[in-house]
Amino acid sequence: MLKQFSTLEADTLIVVTHWNGQQAGALRRALHLPRVAFAELLGVAVRTVAKWESRGASLTPTLLHQAVLEMALKKATAEQRVRFLLLCNEVDGVILISPSYAEDLATTRAARRRGVRRPGQQPGAGPGRSAENRSTRR
Repeated sequence: MLKQFSTLEADTLIVVTHWNGQQAGALRRALHLPRVAFAELLGVAVRTVAKWESRGASLTPTLLHQAVLEMALKKATAEQRVRFLLLCNEVDGVILISPSYAEDLATTRAARRRGVRRPGQQPGAGPGRSAENRSTRR
């Protein structure tokens, strides 16, 4: 497992789809910070951090707190992010996106906005709509 993440690139994106107290605690431990320093970094009360960790996966931080946690994760070094991934190994909702995949995704989205179609796709044929389905729906 450690070998899998040991080559994590600096621009690899880690997406937490749904923050909870367990992941917040994993981030604090990955940064090697005591609760007081972690709370100061995030701009929250120490008791907030303690509550997140004590309630674990059953607690969902507010959207504002989730945004602050996300920023702290983005600012973490590659080594700290590897530790976070290892600590979250058995936690649902953490996704690792490689730089090449993120670039492909951005390119695909940009092409869709410009109206570029996939090879063989009929004009006006969206997902799940063939040319035959379009003509019968009129």
